[in-house]
Amino acid sequence: MIEFPVTLITAYVLGIAYAGLSIAVGRRRGQANISLGSGSDASVAIGEEYKATSLLIAIRRHGQFAEYVPISILLLLLELNRANRLALIGLAGVLVLPPGAR
Repeated sequence: MIEFPVTLITAYVLGIAYAGLSIAVGRRRGQANISLGSGSDASVAIGEEYKATSLLIAIRRHGQFAEYVPISILLLLLELNRANRLALIGLAGVLVLPPGAR
C-alpha cells in the first residue's frame, strides 16, 4: 500500500508537467537558434505580455514552475502528520490545476 498517495500522485503529475515545459523551452530555443537567454529584451510591460516572444514565454513558464513547485514539499509534511485527506487533495489541486481552471 502507498503510504503517501496524495504527495506521490501530485509529484507524478508535476514531474510530467515539468518535463513537458522543459521540452517546450528546448524546442523554442532550437527554432530560434538561441542557446542562452531569450534573444530579445526580456522586459515586457504589464498589460503588454502579447509582445513577448514565444521563447520568452516558454522560459518564464518553465522558470515559474520551478519556483513554485517546491511548495509541494508541504504536502508531504502535512501527509506525514496525518492531515485531513480532503484538505490535502484540495491543496494539491490548487498546485496542479492551471490558473484558469481554479
